[in-house]
Amino acid sequence: TNNTTTKDTKTTEVLGQATQAAKPDFSTLRPTTIENQATDTKYDGEKKVASYNDVLKDINITVSQQPLPSDFKASPTSSVETLAKQINANEKISASDTTAFAGVSIKGPQTVVFTKNDLLFFITADKKIDVLTWSKYIEGLRSN
Repeated sequence: TNNTTTKDTKTTEVLGQATQAAKPDFSTLRPTTIENQATDTKYDGEKKVASYNDVLKDINITVSQQPLPSDFKASPTSSVETLAKQINANEKISASDTTAFAGVSIKGPQTVVFTKNDLLFFITADKKIDVLTWSKYIEGLRSN
């Protein structure tokens, strides 16, 4: 019986994602600059994560955002810095009121992590993008 339950759950998850028109119960941020090509935001209700794909300097990126975890709220910046160290994102990016951390994996993709507007962001890029470009992109994220 356990196997059947597991299979049913997986089928439901896949179907749920395909047919899910749920909207996040938090304000998401989107790029405001004209040159960005952000696609529609997808929302995973179970994980409470909203994400969209975009192109930055001809490089594909995926932007994921979720409400800041409760254990991050007391000290968001240092909590994000600790998380960044765990994923080897040691390059600091300053963007006005936001400090982000970037790291490149051995396989090539770059990950950027930061907090803004009580949200936790993860952005993955197919290739490394320079600090100034990231800084401008992060500064351009606004509530939609």
